[in-house]
Amino acid sequence: MTIPKHIIFSRKGFDSTARYGAKPSPIFGGKRLLTLPIPEDKKKTIQYSGLRDPTEQFPSLGPIVEQLTNGKLDGNCFAHLDPDLRPNSVSTRLPGWRPLFGQVDQSQTHLCNQGVGAGDLFLFYGLYRDVAVVKDKIRYVPGRPPKHVIWGWLAVGDVLKVSSEADDPEWARYHPHFTDQRGPNNTVYVAADRVFGTLPGAGVFDNYSLDLCLTDETQKKTSLWKLPSWCAPRDGHYPLTYHSREECWGIRNHCVLLQTKSPGQEFVLHTKNYPEAVQWAKGLITRGVAARY
Repeated sequence: MTIPKHIIFSRKGFDSTARYGAKPSPIFGGKRLLTLPIPEDKKKTIQYSGLRDPTEQFPSLGPIVEQLTNGKLDGNCFAHLDPDLRPNSVSTRLPGWRPLFGQVDQSQTHLCNQGVGAGDLFLFYGLYRDVAVVKDKIRYVPGRPPKHVIWGWLAVGDVLKVSSEADDPEWARYHPHFTDQRGPNNTVYVAADRVFGTLPGAGVFDNYSLDLCLTDETQKKTSLWKLPSWCAPRDGHYPLTYHSREECWGIRNHCVLLQTKSPGQEFVLHTKNYPEAVQWAKGLITRGVAARY
């Protein structure tokens, strides 16, 4: 079994700024997670109306983004489907398709500087809030605050440097990072077939659970996380990059509190310093896969 050298907490999906949708992704009925991809402004290939609603409550993601953004986005707008983790998100796939994730600019430079590559594991998290659906109308539940939730994963199999829409592999050319409109370090991470021996190399957590929630729900700040006790700084090491100041961290009972940097996209954990993270991540994915059946 390959042990990831790095586990990356990667912030993806709808978020609070206008560029990223300006709203949280929905949690239906307190349980079902649905990550909404952010709007696309460069490679306009996939519209929200062309993306399947995995909850099967709406014909596509179009009505969902239109209602949650009060019409600022609709089904005709283009989506930045990244990371692309669900095989059936779109109606057709070319043979050989594998889940993909792209990164570029400063965030990719950070991943490169940390040595992230094949064998490593991305844990994707995003901003979520509870919603209710009544007579085909979707609304945020009053009084339910937003929170950061882990919603998917991708174990890195291959790393592709992309400069053109015509780059190989052909089955990946639909992806928004297969374009010459991004920076010179434009990179696409391709999922491995498996992670931790037998688990799927990429996927989504369909159902919300407390162990996927990063936000300390007893507090009022979404960016204040409650983490396992093994996350405490030790021997001069801090678990997550961009958080190397003592005042970011605190201990409460059997938990570690972290005031996360905002904005932030890629927080890297080195498992050499925090080996407990490996079994923790494996447990999340194991339970997430089991919950589907």
